[in-house]
Amino acid sequence: MIATVLAFVSIAFVWVMGLLVIWVTGKDSFRAKVSPIWFMFNQNKG
Repeated sequence: MIATVLAFVSIAFVWVMGLLVIWVTGKDSFRAKVSPIWFMFNQNKG
């Protein structure tokens, strides 16, 4: 169980860092790919 949680946290951390890198670079091609995913993520939270 602990191993599963650690794996999930590590994957989430890598995913978040990836989004941060993409956001900081601010390239339109990356933005176009990430925006729909980010929109869906925010819709699920709300």
